[in-house]
Amino acid sequence: MNSEPSLTLRDLLVAIRRRPGRFTLILLAGLAATALFWKLSPRKYGSEGHIFVQLGRTGLTLDPSAAARTVTVMDAPEREIRSVMEIIKSRGVLLQVAEEIGPEEILRNDFAFLTGWIGGILPSGGGVEVDGLSASELERLNQLELAAKEISENLKVYLEKNTSVISVYAKSHRSGLSQRIVNTLMERTREHHLQIHAASSSREFFAKEYADQSLQLDDAIEAQRDFRNENGYLSLESARMTLQGIIDRIEGQLVDVEVELANADSQATELTERLAALEEFLETPAGGLESLSTEGARARYFDLQNERARLLAQYDEEHFRIREIDRQLLEISGELEKLPKQRTQTSAVINPVFEKIQTELVSLQGRQSGLKQKRESLLEKQAAATGQLAELNNEELASSQL
Repeated sequence: MNSEPSLTLRDLLVAIRRRPGRFTLILLAGLAATALFWKLSPRKYGSEGHIFVQLGRTGLTLDPSAAARTVTVMDAPEREIRSVMEIIKSRGVLLQVAEEIGPEEILRNDFAFLTGWIGGILPSGGGVEVDGLSASELERLNQLELAAKEISENLKVYLEKNTSVISVYAKSHRSGLSQRIVNTLMERTREHHLQIHAASSSREFFAKEYADQSLQLDDAIEAQRDFRNENGYLSLESARMTLQGIIDRIEGQLVDVEVELANADSQATELTERLAALEEFLETPAGGLESLSTEGARARYFDLQNERARLLAQYDEEHFRIREIDRQLLEISGELEKLPKQRTQTSAVINPVFEKIQTELVSLQGRQSGLKQKRESLLEKQAAATGQLAELNNEELASSQL
């Protein structure tokens, strides 16, 4: 039975010896790729702290070390420890931590320039005020939410096995920030835990929290209802789909108008060039016409003959006026012999090809004007629909934050 040959270390060494240059190139390329990946990959820094849930009736104590806190409760079964863990991960505590450290500090990383560039090309809702909140205040609340989400995604809270110690581990993109997050988290947890488990105020605390949350929920429901009633929307999602459909149709019409306008501009340029190469009038010469000078002399000759005939009816041929007329007739006869018999007359008529192209150009210019007006109207409608969509997004953000 034949067996497939296997690659041995000796075969590998022989191949390297035969092609040392290629092997060195592959090795250097791999090292360069590894170094580039290590250089560009984001850094992660972590910090860990411990909360000890202590039994007993003594007051709450604090470990002086920066990485440990102590919380004392009346009893510490599994559910009490789990409640402390939920307090650490609660949205209220995370928002307090984000506000104390600063959302800009938490969200800033090595790729902030990319985030800023992406934010610059995405559409923004503008300076719309919602429920008395300005655009800057809404942006601040949004940044706090994002910072709290960033902390939550990089936070790990777990219970050490067979102990009452809760470990809090946080990661961040910069050294020192994770330690600040862990320390602030444990401080705020300590304060919340103390407020909740204070015997005299625990019932008041939960009653106040319930009342506040109920009022905020009622306000959010009323805000959404008023917004839907004012704009005639059944729901925010249906409103978004309707507005997006309108914007899509307007964009499609804009594309068609731009194509038609580009074709009209091209045709107008072509007609203008053709019109510039043509003559507006065509000149037509007409030959065989009598010369103007000859025509004038002949008319004078006929007038003198008529005058001579009229005088002969009264006088004889020796009359001085008749002899003067005969002398003039003789001179005119000599002039007629010298003058040209025919002349050429040129007449100009409008060029029919020029007139046709000019008519087409005027019609095309009117079409261009109509297309430009249609484009301006579509742009105004697009801006209005985009503004309504931005307002809808702001209303949804405000209601979701409430």
